Amino acid sequence: MLDLFPPPSFSRSELSPRTWPGITPESTDSLRRIIEDSYEKWHVFFLRGYRAHKYIIIRLSGRTILIRPCSHSVHYALSLWALGADDEIVKASYDLECKHMLPRFGSPAEITDDNFLEHLGDDERVGFFCRPEFYGAYLDYFTTIVKNRGVAAALEKYVFSPEANFIPGRKREAQPEMVSRLMDGVIHSMIHVGFGLEFHVPGLVAEGLAWTAVHFATSVNVIPASLWDTATPPVNLLPHFLSLTLHSTPKHHVRENIHALTILARILKDPRFDVIPEQPEWNAIFTDIDTIHGTVIADYVRAWTFDQNNPRELERKIEELIYANVMIYAVGGWSKQSEFSADFYHLHVVTSAIFLSSIAGILKPASQEILLRSYFSVCLTWWIGRGRPGFNIKGFFAGTSVTLEPILASPSTTRKNILPKADSPQAFSPNPWLHLIQDVLVVPDDHLPKALRALAHFAELYGGRKAGLEDFSATELPDVGLIDGTLFVRAAVLTNSRLRREKDVDVSMSRYWDRKGAYLDYFTEVVKKQGTAEAVEEYLFSQQANFIAGNKDEDQPEMLNRFMDGIMHPMIHVGNGLEFDVPGLVAEGLAWTSVHFKSSSAVMPVSLWKVPVPEPVASLTSRLSQMFFGNSGTSNVSRQTNTHALTILARILKDPRFDAIPAAEHYAVVYSNTTSKHGDAIAEYVRAWTFNQKNPQEVERKIEELIYANAVIYAIAGWSKDEDFNSDFFHVHLVTSSLFLSSICNVLKPASQELLLRSHFAVCLTWWIGRGRPGFDIAGFFAGTSVNPGPIAPFPAPRKDALPKADSPKASNPNPWFSLIQESMVVPDEHFPKTLRALAHFSELYGRRKAGEEDFVAAELPGAELVDGTLFIRAAVLTNSRLRREKDVDVSLGKYWDRKGFYHQS
Repeated sequence: MLDLFPPPSFSRSELSPRTWPGITPESTDSLRRIIEDSYEKWHVFFLRGYRAHKYIIIRLSGRTILIRPCSHSVHYALSLWALGADDEIVKASYDLECKHMLPRFGSPAEITDDNFLEHLGDDERVGFFCRPEFYGAYLDYFTTIVKNRGVAAALEKYVFSPEANFIPGRKREAQPEMVSRLMDGVIHSMIHVGFGLEFHVPGLVAEGLAWTAVHFATSVNVIPASLWDTATPPVNLLPHFLSLTLHSTPKHHVRENIHALTILARILKDPRFDVIPEQPEWNAIFTDIDTIHGTVIADYVRAWTFDQNNPRELERKIEELIYANVMIYAVGGWSKQSEFSADFYHLHVVTSAIFLSSIAGILKPASQEILLRSYFSVCLTWWIGRGRPGFNIKGFFAGTSVTLEPILASPSTTRKNILPKADSPQAFSPNPWLHLIQDVLVVPDDHLPKALRALAHFAELYGGRKAGLEDFSATELPDVGLIDGTLFVRAAVLTNSRLRREKDVDVSMSRYWDRKGAYLDYFTEVVKKQGTAEAVEEYLFSQQANFIAGNKDEDQPEMLNRFMDGIMHPMIHVGNGLEFDVPGLVAEGLAWTSVHFKSSSAVMPVSLWKVPVPEPVASLTSRLSQMFFGNSGTSNVSRQTNTHALTILARILKDPRFDAIPAAEHYAVVYSNTTSKHGDAIAEYVRAWTFNQKNPQEVERKIEELIYANAVIYAIAGWSKDEDFNSDFFHVHLVTSSLFLSSICNVLKPASQELLLRSHFAVCLTWWIGRGRPGFDIAGFFAGTSVNPGPIAPFPAPRKDALPKADSPKASNPNPWFSLIQESMVVPDEHFPKTLRALAHFSELYGRRKAGEEDFVAAELPGAELVDGTLFIRAAVLTNSRLRREKDVDVSLGKYWDRKGFYHQS
């Protein structure tokens, strides 16, 4: 019977990376126990500890995105062992990972040949979490398969065969697509299988196959059924492939060839990829690109030549993929203007490439080609999904180093007679790889050892490559003739420098890796060239940036929609940049917008761009400029027929369609649930909100309406005579975002001003409804709240001759805004000063408003005639009182704000 867990070893045929000196009997025994323990005790996905929040179900535009983090415990231990880490380090790495692991649990049913296809990708719902419930059953199944048939036969039949992927007559959504599943989850299943094959541990291959079975088939378009139609002559490439050794420089066959680097060059020039929206959730990054651009990517992969008649083709194509992927990670992440971006997702196209030779080495020729083409498709999808960063090859090779600054003790610190000379950089780091590997052995991060091990192996294979060789020079990538074998050590040095930026920082959230993508660099250049106003107009408010004729709904960019996502944080960021005249913040906000979801499609439909817009009104911009900080102004409200924002609130309160707003099971789905169910109705109300572009004061008036409506939602809805003030965390963002309406409107054209205000109102209404649509006891609020809280911070004792008199509350706190703002400056909460600043500004603008003014009286909201300019100071006092309930409590989890909602109200 096949031993599932023999002592890890490496192949003498040298198909796989070498092991480094330092391996001992103790470390080998510990590693074997770790692998067996992981098999017996743990699930391949984890749910506990600091990463549990990433396992959440997110509903977006009618779609469910499941974020399921993958276990790295065995990968980590194996990589350290192979790099020669001490036994204690190998065991400590596993202990660290076990803190976050999900225990293996029983499956609902056994997996057999008859039901194998029925449970692929199945999940069990656990509250608002999910976990693959059939992993254990698939593991038992594949354990038996691997024992009885061996790893090569198991991979061929259950992953690479046509029937394991596309079965004639079966619906597309019911196809097994096992190669797609092998590549899912940032290629982790393939990595796991690769470890099993490289180190000759069949039990790991069984785990990798089970892992594949419970992954999703996310490469629907980039790995099409036509991939299995590729004509493959029966040429046995394996004997030639075995000649790929670690101790010889590969021969480079120069022939007519479409190189992987040429494919990168062509994609860089393709305008179809010019606007790539960024996604904050990693599963959405890949699935969105597959949906929008998958068929195009598949076309590019078909154009990548693969000559099965060439006995060295497999070797050559693996080299192409390795160079392409390291280019994406290293050159794509480098910039002369900013620090190296060690992109977390691009890193995986490097760490997975190390296993191509191990997996391809046991496959039939047809399966070898399917492996490499499908793998290339997935790597291209991740590159495009992260913003398709370009390659400044000339700058990279001129601006990066192949040596290290002194990072550890080195010979030059103890010897004077040293080669080449005592003060040489090479004396500090004679072989940079030795220092680089030494450094990562003790860093508590499960990706770093894999990254350095892969780059070191590639340097061993290809480090002797000279610049200007014909195969690279013949490609279409600019400056490609400058690439040489130092690419890998340069990538490793940059990775180490990224590591050392965080050497004294808690890395429990993978701080060593970047997730920002390439959008910031792109928008930095746009803002530099076009200016903030033109950039905002073109990339946020133009119809082309939102709805493109002929595009499917899921393919629309909808940038204004993204601008309002995430409780309007991208809008707030851009607003800060415009208010304080910091273009870099605007560039960041535009990049932030690009990576947010399209969560408001229902409440911000394409019809919003079809509202008739009259000729620009010249006086709007000059009047708006009066609304910035430091300029007090009066509310000069136009007396004309008007459907007020408060009237819209009143009508929604009466609408029975919103009577039963269920409490959301998690805040992340509050908004998406509301847009899915009530989006069309909300959009109707926003259309009913009048906006008269012929009135030169209209933008100013409508901003005032929104500010009052949002303050009413936050303050009056949050107040109750029977309970403490409910300072709703989501409603407070309506207040803080309103502060920037004037700053943003001030740089926009009239049509875009209206788009901004209508879309902002739509989003605010959605949050109010989604939090339970609380009502407004306006009379009770103004009777039961105070405009002066009395002393709330240390304050000099009133003078005996103080005005108005010594024992008056006003003598202790003559201007409550001063003490409120003073206290907000020292509270360790990032939302509190923003809230007080916004409310203070609104008080400065509208604090003199009297109750009973005609525009409020004409609104349909009961009690609106009682609303006056003290609304904002009352809101600030309530917010401060809520803060002081928690003044001695650890506020690391945002204890100052409430998240319970208002679902008890109808």
